[in-house]
Amino acid sequence: MGISFFALCLIVLFTIFPPTTQESPPWAETLVGSMFALVCVLGITAVLFPTECSRAIGHGRVKSTTARRSETGRGEPGVSYLMGLRLVHGHHPPCRLFEAHEFHLAGKTFCAGCIGLLIGAIAVLIGTVVYFFTGLPIDRSAHPLFIAPGILGVLLALLQFHVINVQHAAARLLINAFFVVATFLILVGVDLLLHSLTLDLLAVSFSVFWLYTRISLSNWDHERICSSCSVSCEFRP
Repeated sequence: MGISFFALCLIVLFTIFPPTTQESPPWAETLVGSMFALVCVLGITAVLFPTECSRAIGHGRVKSTTARRSETGRGEPGVSYLMGLRLVHGHHPPCRLFEAHEFHLAGKTFCAGCIGLLIGAIAVLIGTVVYFFTGLPIDRSAHPLFIAPGILGVLLALLQFHVINVQHAAARLLINAFFVVATFLILVGVDLLLHSLTLDLLAVSFSVFWLYTRISLSNWDHERICSSCSVSCEFRP
């Protein structure tokens, strides 16, 4: 959390006191856009295949909970199949303490946070293609209109688990969708203001770290909820 807030402070400092930078090379936009688009694609993959991705980044909570739901025969409401692929969209224990974390639609269970991240990632993927690959003209003086809401979105996402303690699935969905869009807004704002390849790549790196922090906080929140529960069940770590 400390590093994440420090990164946000750096973005604010860059905005107030923009460093003197050289113009980016002609291929910089393509490189930055491609990297951020790749982050979006990997994020979408992580949402749809949480078990495999949690194994890769070391978050065993999602992996173990998803596996236990399947073993007990109660996991199907959180699973769908598309062209033979098993897509997981509901991975919380079927417990009243997690009611605010998921919502139900057409007999299926969906993780509000993950679906929000998915919606945000799809929207940002489209925005990345439009901004970095079509030469969309935007006045460089408009950078505060991107950076300010971007910082707000990242703060909301990082504070949602403890400080704000969001208790509604719809709010969780919106905050997480806004979070992904916020990272894109910060990148665009930095690019408009500084037009520096180095600082653009730094903004991309910050976005990845903020996402990892958000995942870690979610994992911690799940552990906290289960540890405070007095009921013994197969889903407790």
